[in-house]
Amino acid sequence: MRVLQERNWLRKVLVIGPTALLSITSSMQAHDYWCLNRVVSVFGEYNYLRRSEIRNLRLVEDTQGFDPLKEEEKGSELIDTKGLVGRMGWESGIRGGVSFHWSDCASLEAQYLYVYPWKGTKDVSRDGTLRFPFEDPEFAFDYIDADHVDASYKSRLQGGELNYWCHITPQRVNYFSGSWLIGFRYFNLREHFRMAFTKRGRTSDYKIRTKNHLYGAQLGGVLEMNPTECWTWLFQIKGAGFFNDADNNVFLGDFGNRIVLRDYSKKKWTDSWLIEGYGELAYHLTSFADLYVGYSAFLLSGLVLAPEQRDLSSSDRRFLRKRGQIVIDGARAGLTLSF
Repeated sequence: MRVLQERNWLRKVLVIGPTALLSITSSMQAHDYWCLNRVVSVFGEYNYLRRSEIRNLRLVEDTQGFDPLKEEEKGSELIDTKGLVGRMGWESGIRGGVSFHWSDCASLEAQYLYVYPWKGTKDVSRDGTLRFPFEDPEFAFDYIDADHVDASYKSRLQGGELNYWCHITPQRVNYFSGSWLIGFRYFNLREHFRMAFTKRGRTSDYKIRTKNHLYGAQLGGVLEMNPTECWTWLFQIKGAGFFNDADNNVFLGDFGNRIVLRDYSKKKWTDSWLIEGYGELAYHLTSFADLYVGYSAFLLSGLVLAPEQRDLSSSDRRFLRKRGQIVIDGARAGLTLSF
């Protein structure tokens, strides 16, 4: 009798289980207005981003109590590169894009990002005890025993990407949906670094400009969860490799810039790499409009950063340091319209 009851229970599971699963899937497919009934999606979003991570380098020292002509002695550090980056804070950015969905399993996406420039500044004043830490203190006259220093660091970023998405399972149909992408990505990073040393009423400049044009391919994947008809969670990761067309422009003036100690440009191709993570929560307002918020972070390495081109030697060599890296993270919020 017990064996018979177990068999009946097993038959019910085998019959009712698949039937319930099909019923749930059909119900979810009935609400799949986005990937089955829409051909084009456009989105616009606001970004609030922070730039961080740089090699810490000494820029300005106070030599009070020290002999600045003694190479082995160092003054107290007043300005460094990490401090300037820390003063950049958060900046606004805008991102927009369009997607074409020619089937429930494939789409093509193009997007563009522009971030308003980050800028960090600091100035210090002393009674003739400021210096830049050249290896030879007598190399540049206005950069020892200075009275005032203005330092500024400005960084500007924009970029775009074109991606082909393959949706392993249709989006917004199943509870879980997975997709992968292959695409092309571009970044343009421009930086300007300047230190103005004032000595006896005369100001001399140490100015460095850099440009990074990154062209490369990227791969990525996304996991999507649809717990209800109105809400979607999304987790995305991307990795990219780039050819970086980089250059720097260096100017070092002395005696109020009347004497030029350095004035050169150098250009070089190098390799750069990116890893990016992104999380998003979307609310489906209507059959054609979605609101979403998210948080992203990415690491970009192999860069030519302006402060890292500073040279402490007194030689006339020309070089380009190419191992800089930055981290950019922040929140975003936007609207997607599907047609």
